[in-house]
Amino acid sequence: EIILKEKNIAVNIKEFDQAMAKQKATSKKSHKTGVGIDNSIYYTSREKCGETKFVGYTDLTSSSMLLDIIDIDSDTKGLIFNQTPFYGESGGQLGDSGWIEGISEIEITDTQKPIDNFFVHLVSAKNGRHEGLKVGNKYVLVIDSEKRNLSARNHTATHILQQALIDVLGSHVKQAGSIVGQSRMRFDFPHKHAMTKEEITNVENRVNEIIASGLDVQ
Repeated sequence: EIILKEKNIAVNIKEFDQAMAKQKATSKKSHKTGVGIDNSIYYTSREKCGETKFVGYTDLTSSSMLLDIIDIDSDTKGLIFNQTPFYGESGGQLGDSGWIEGISEIEITDTQKPIDNFFVHLVSAKNGRHEGLKVGNKYVLVIDSEKRNLSARNHTATHILQQALIDVLGSHVKQAGSIVGQSRMRFDFPHKHAMTKEEITNVENRVNEIIASGLDVQ
């Protein structure tokens, strides 16, 4: 709004808020992968299977029972297990990938958490390997630990960056959004104006100071 005023551009706040509310409602109905599936299929599956137990804080592998197979689209299946070490995309952090050991190694390309405490493991339906999976059987789920470690480092980096921004710009800096993946991270925050070159340099220096201090990561 401030930027628009500076450019002498009028905006109808009431209509904007109504459009934003409509978009949020539409977003809640859609699956996070952008496939556009109503979340009711996940609620139905969770009622049948129960909540997913997440063991990924301590384990990178898990012997898990397959409880359900969901049709995401013609190319993708969603696998539901009783427990999983795979982190489901949420809070800006992307989901884990890895594979399933068993009859034939099946790649898990992504993991989503479309509703609370319910993890959906996405696999390709193109090669037909998923057809060997049987509901009720146990399979060994294995996380791609290298990608997990890269995501973990970038997750830590967002906390370091936030602290550096607070130290340089002030306590008004709050997380307004973020993306954390294996190759990059993004941190969104409110500020009254674009950062100056001096402020950017000071933040970079503060980040390096925090890294060099060798703090324990909990």
